[in-house]
Amino acid sequence: MSVRVSSFQRTVKRAMNSALGQLDIQLVRKSKLEELRELEGERQQFAPPNLRLPEGATRYLHPNHPRLQNLRRSYAVHPASEHSLWADHRLTVDQMDLPSFRADNMYVWQRRGVVHEAQYAVTLQYVEKFDRLGLLEELQEDDLFGCYTLDIDGITVSRDLLDSIIEINFLDRVLGIGGWPGLKVLDIGAGYGRLAHRMVTALPNVECVFCTDAVPESTFVSEYYLRFRRVDARAQATTLTDIEAALEDHPVELATNIHSFSECPLSSVKWWLDLVRRHEIKYLLIVPNTPNRLVTTEVQGPRLDFLPVLEGLGYRLAAKEPKYAGSAAAQKYGIFSTNYYLFHLEA
Repeated sequence: MSVRVSSFQRTVKRAMNSALGQLDIQLVRKSKLEELRELEGERQQFAPPNLRLPEGATRYLHPNHPRLQNLRRSYAVHPASEHSLWADHRLTVDQMDLPSFRADNMYVWQRRGVVHEAQYAVTLQYVEKFDRLGLLEELQEDDLFGCYTLDIDGITVSRDLLDSIIEINFLDRVLGIGGWPGLKVLDIGAGYGRLAHRMVTALPNVECVFCTDAVPESTFVSEYYLRFRRVDARAQATTLTDIEAALEDHPVELATNIHSFSECPLSSVKWWLDLVRRHEIKYLLIVPNTPNRLVTTEVQGPRLDFLPVLEGLGYRLAAKEPKYAGSAAAQKYGIFSTNYYLFHLEA
């Protein structure tokens, strides 16, 4: 009798999944669901078991450091500091452990969600084919500060490394930034400074990348990280209170915003875009979390489209491309697919 019941259940499940599949829904056994939840919990651990840190990291990277306390006080009253996703309670929930700032956390999602090692392999294969600048051979990766790394055919990779290579190649292919003498860049929402670190290492023509962020922990960590990587002469962590003067003294041609505006309320996005427009930054690269929409994350209410704000300031879409341009398979199966939006300021 049990066999007949089991067979009947399987038949019903197949029939229902066939119908529900049109709605992108599938029945899953309760035991399997619990297994997936347990696996998801493992993926969301913010620090790998063998956390490797350089000497002195834990002494400096702690929440009571005077430098961080000063940044928190000065940022608290800044007009760009209205947060939604990056509110204080979210930092606590996400277990933002400062020494493991390169782990799978709010800065760079690496394992959370349905992410498999095979997707990293697909992404590496894409980079090997489309890395026209040869950055994969030039840039190195380690697992310091909790970074999730994989060894694939003798190559150590991370999302930090792979994303940076794809982004720099996109900017060089579309704008030719590798040939701009004295290139100066503003990186808005720079996090711990991963793109600036890669950019100044990869491109000797880059004069300076200003890393700025409305989250005090980000400025604090990026100051440390860029010093540690010995690139701080050209990649500078710039505070909210100093960014206006920095842009006045060093006009930049390109601004980048990688997965940041998508995590901010519209009021903060407007402040940053006004800053970009006020300093007549010619090009702006935006990489959203939502591939086909440029929308914010509000404290309450629906997400808001900020494309009209860009257009109202005179920015027009110059290019929109899949992250994995040239490979539909990589766009479907690579890690964290999205689209790249490049805007140009009209004369």
